[in-house]
Amino acid sequence: MTETPKDEKTTDEKPKDEKPRDLSASLDAMEAAIESPKASPDSLLSELATLLLGFPRNSEQRPRAHRMLGVVFARLDREADAFKELREARALAASLSPPNFGELSNIARALSALHAARGEDHLARDELIAALTFALIGGGADNVVKLIADVARGELEAQRFENAALLFDFLLKGNDTLKIPEQVVQSARINLVQALNGLGRHDEVHPHVKESHATLGEENRRLRFLTQLEAARASAGLGCHDEAEGALLMAENFLPESATALDHSEFVEAVTELQEVRAGESAIESLKQLVAQYTEQDQAARVVVACRALANALLKRGDVPGALDALGQALRTALRAKLKVAGTLRTELLRRAARTGSWILPERRV
Repeated sequence: MTETPKDEKTTDEKPKDEKPRDLSASLDAMEAAIESPKASPDSLLSELATLLLGFPRNSEQRPRAHRMLGVVFARLDREADAFKELREARALAASLSPPNFGELSNIARALSALHAARGEDHLARDELIAALTFALIGGGADNVVKLIADVARGELEAQRFENAALLFDFLLKGNDTLKIPEQVVQSARINLVQALNGLGRHDEVHPHVKESHATLGEENRRLRFLTQLEAARASAGLGCHDEAEGALLMAENFLPESATALDHSEFVEAVTELQEVRAGESAIESLKQLVAQYTEQDQAARVVVACRALANALLKRGDVPGALDALGQALRTALRAKLKVAGTLRTELLRRAARTGSWILPERRV
C-alpha cells in the first residue's frame, strides 16, 4: 500500500483558520438578526447560547458573543442576566492583547442603553462617553455612526431639540469619512422631524415627510406611522388643520393590531393635540375625560392607551407627578385585566421615576 507523503495534504483536510472564520461569519449573521426589529428575542437567545458552546474559551470572538447575549437578555427584560453577560464581555475584551477597543465600544454602548432603560441617565451618559472614546481608539466608522445616533436620541428624549436636530441632520448626510447606512438615515429622518416640530420649525418638516414617503417601504409600518403623526403636528402648527386631520387619518392605517401597543397611545395623544389647536379643547382635559369614560365602561385596553397618552402629554408640560400617576393607573388596570402590557408599563413607570428622581407613594405602589 502506498503511503500518502507527509508533506502533502489530503483533499479533506481543512485550513487551520476555517473554524474561526466560520464562527465570525455566524456572529456576523447573528449581529444582523439582532439589529432587525422583526427578530424574536427568544429564538435569538437559543441560537446564541448554542453558538457560544462551540467557542474555545480563549477565542477572540467570545466577547462579541457575550455582548450579543447581553443585548438579547435586555430585550427580554432579564436585566440581571444582561448585566452579567455584558460585564463578562467587557472583561474578556479588555484581557486580550491588545484589548479589542472596537468591541469594548460596542459593549459600553449596550451598557449605556441598559442604564438608560432603567432611568439611570448619568450612568448611561458615562458609558456613552466610554463607548465614544473606545471607538476613537479602535472602532470603525460604523461604531461612530451608531454612537452619534445614540447621543442624538438622548438629546431628543431630553427635549434638547437644537442639539438633536443638528445631529440627526448630520446623519442624513454624513461626510467624507462617515458613510451613513440607509437604515440609519430612515430612522434619523423621522427623529429630525420630531426635533423640528419640537423647535416650532414646522415649515421645514414637509420636505422630509415627502422624502420618507418616497423611500420607506410598506414593511416599515412604524416609521410610516410616526412620519404621519409628525406631518399632522407640522400642519397643525402652520394652521393647516384639514391637512393635519388628513395626515392623522393616514396614520391610523398603520396602527398595529395589538390594542395596547404604544402606537395607539401616540395616536390618541396626537388627536387630542389637534383638537386643542383647532377648537381650544385642552388636550390634557380631553385625555382625562377619555380615561374616565373608558374606566366607567370597563374597557381595560383603552384605559391603558389613554393613560399612557395622558402621561406623555403631562411630561411634555413638566408635570412629572401627574405623569407618574397616569402610568400607575395604567399599570394597575393592566394587572387587574391580566394584560401582557403590564410588564412594559412597570418598566416604564420605574424608568420615569428614576429619571426624574421621583418616588411612588405607598398607596400607589403596585
